[in-house]
Amino acid sequence: MMTRRGHLRASRLAIAFWGVVLLLFSPVVLSPQTVADWDWLNENFHKALDATLPMHKNCGTCVSYRSYETLQVGDVEYSLLITQDATQSKKGYKAHIRMPDKVPLGRQLLVMHQKQQDEPVASMERDLKFKDWDLAETQCPAIKSQYEKLRSLHVALPSDTLIMDPTIYQFHIEELSGEWNLIIVDEQNAVVKWALETRHLLEPCAVGQEPDKH
Repeated sequence: MMTRRGHLRASRLAIAFWGVVLLLFSPVVLSPQTVADWDWLNENFHKALDATLPMHKNCGTCVSYRSYETLQVGDVEYSLLITQDATQSKKGYKAHIRMPDKVPLGRQLLVMHQKQQDEPVASMERDLKFKDWDLAETQCPAIKSQYEKLRSLHVALPSDTLIMDPTIYQFHIEELSGEWNLIIVDEQNAVVKWALETRHLLEPCAVGQEPDKH
């Protein structure tokens, strides 16, 4: 069994490897990263994540979901909020999708940090680039069907399998009967499969709508 120290060492090696890959293939040019750069990112990434892709709570009947890589510089992060739409004449659902614009959050932060070493992460958040979509059930029926599917899922306890440098899938689910807060790394988990399927089904609805860019 891998120890926590061994896991952290392996993670550092993986981060260093992906840093080299990013230098070669990334559309955003990064200067060579030092250990201090990665330490800074590890210290500040979650602050920026919570500020820009928050987990929504006290949202009534809703599900708030986001995914991000533990390596912080690979795949683009993703967030989805589904709530009841009280503005419609008949009760329905609406969805809000938010994600970084082409470049992952961690990579954007590294570029800014390399340009201005002393700038606090809170001031960098204003310059991070995101895309947003607002979708209504009337234009995207999959919003309602997927929410109803979530209600019917049978969720098992997480497995004890160790997954190296996983993608984190985080959920906050509210219903009249209670709340769930879940953090899952196993892509075979029923809730994670639901999230990936929902993202796939909502993508065609977003394709025909120009995103808001911030």
